[in-house]
Amino acid sequence: NDTPDTLIGRVRPGRDGKSILWNVADRRRTEDLAWVFRMNLDGSDRVETRTLNGHHDFVELPDETTIAWLGYDFEDLDLPDLGESDPGQVAVDVIYEGPEGLAVAEDAVEVWNMLQASDWPYGITVSGPEMEKCPTVPGADPGFLPGSCEYSHGNSLAYLPEDDAYLAMFRWLDALVKGDRASGEVVWVFGGEHDMFSGNDDDRPIHGHFS
Repeated sequence: NDTPDTLIGRVRPGRDGKSILWNVADRRRTEDLAWVFRMNLDGSDRVETRTLNGHHDFVELPDETTIAWLGYDFEDLDLPDLGESDPGQVAVDVIYEGPEGLAVAEDAVEVWNMLQASDWPYGITVSGPEMEKCPTVPGADPGFLPGSCEYSHGNSLAYLPEDDAYLAMFRWLDALVKGDRASGEVVWVFGGEHDMFSGNDDDRPIHGHFS
């Protein structure tokens, strides 16, 4: 990694069989320094894609020209249950898309956003370890995102071409979520307080990741 002040989150093989892709984000998690890079395996070419507020994971879509990624959106929300931390800047997860080679972060297309009731009908609530101890009080533990209360902590993303849908894992919600790409609507939630399936609780994800 030759990008200053950043860390690599994920490395993936290119769908063309001739390249690898990787993403980077700010190692201190305080600035938007996110990119996805593609490099040919022989080192002959490199493509840079600016990924708005990107973090943790990304996917290359089957058209081999579009990159999708997990990103953050930030908003000051009225959450009285946060007590002395309220109002605090809350970070939620978004799925963005953009053409490979995108140079201007703000040109990314928002596909799904937890702040939209149509995309996440459950609302932003005080739950999970980060929200219950929202780290915005002076002198408090800075938490995963310094200066913000992180609601969901998406860490894994996949695309299902047969359904034109995304799968995303959210650590603080202990949930795997399937979302329709065209409409942004939640198809199902597996795990956590909004679980839609019956079965043994021991089979549910707990702070899950997938690769």
